[in-house]
Amino acid sequence: MSKSKPNPFQQKQPLYMQIYTDLLRKINSGDFPVGSKLPSEQETAQNYHVSRITSKKAMDTLAANGYISRTPGRGTFVLKQERPKPTESSTSKRLPIIGVVIEKFSVSFGGELILGIERECRRFGYTMALRCTYHDEKEEERAIDELMELGVAGLIVMCVYTETYNTRILKLVLDDFPIILVDRVMSGIPLSCVCTNNKKAAEELADILFEKGHEQIAFVVAQKSFLTSTVGERADGVIESCVRHGKSANRSDWVVDLNNPDGNYPPGNLESLRRADIDTLKHFMLTHKEITGYMAASYDVAMLVMQADRECGPPQGKQRQVVCFDAPEGTSITNPLIHVRQNQQEMGRLAVKQLIDRISGKQTPRITYVDYKIVK
Repeated sequence: MSKSKPNPFQQKQPLYMQIYTDLLRKINSGDFPVGSKLPSEQETAQNYHVSRITSKKAMDTLAANGYISRTPGRGTFVLKQERPKPTESSTSKRLPIIGVVIEKFSVSFGGELILGIERECRRFGYTMALRCTYHDEKEEERAIDELMELGVAGLIVMCVYTETYNTRILKLVLDDFPIILVDRVMSGIPLSCVCTNNKKAAEELADILFEKGHEQIAFVVAQKSFLTSTVGERADGVIESCVRHGKSANRSDWVVDLNNPDGNYPPGNLESLRRADIDTLKHFMLTHKEITGYMAASYDVAMLVMQADRECGPPQGKQRQVVCFDAPEGTSITNPLIHVRQNQQEMGRLAVKQLIDRISGKQTPRITYVDYKIVK
């Protein structure tokens, strides 16, 4: 008779508890990091030379203590590590981390988004680690690498817009690492995104300009910004409104040759580039006097348009009007801007919620639109 394989555990406690303890040790040591998939019950039973009933009981105990999530048809995923007990040198508790990578934030966009993310992270027992990329793909790669080294459970990303997608993100997608996008979609990449319905919002803004008697409108944006799904959708909304109102939808009537990609001038050249953009807009206004309605893709661009309008002086016919996205709340100016106000905090909250679902192995919607409002 052949000898059976020796059980690797000594019989000091029930077998399922010994398996539970060993799996928890591997989770805490990083052998099974947060977000990773554990072996199945059958594989665990084979690895430890026990029955499937025993391995199931060990898994059930891990799940009951909140370390793993079990989803039929998807598998078992690590939710958290055991929090280290306070020592004399450190009484702080280490929480699981959610990494956040965004281009930048300003008074008009980003601050409220971060607030929504941070609050929801705290509510679910996570720490938020933030990195800004300032429209630089290399900085985005560096930020992702740093956050992965921290052992983040998942990432919320507002990706940099370039002609090609970041290879760091693509590799994480192939590895099925939990990622949720905010504000923009990566076309053709199977990642969930939480954002505003930019096409619909831009269409409503353009409708308002036509309703106020403007016969022609121009969309104003830096050319580089067209690489984002966000700006592309806003452009589509402008065209849709033009077509419905029987107006010209010629993109040659738009201002796209600005230096400013949403207020992000390079350090040291800020004033000279800003001046150049204002002069570009002034020249456009003086050579396109028939265009009196202007939709700016962002608040920063709207400020340039309004400055150019002031320097051009009052037109002989209908006065020019500017509308935009994301004017800061409570902004006090002579002619208040009609604008789209995105619900940034809700965007951040839903991004965290969906990321935690992904960490748990659950499916999330491809696109989740967050309500916005038109402020007049």
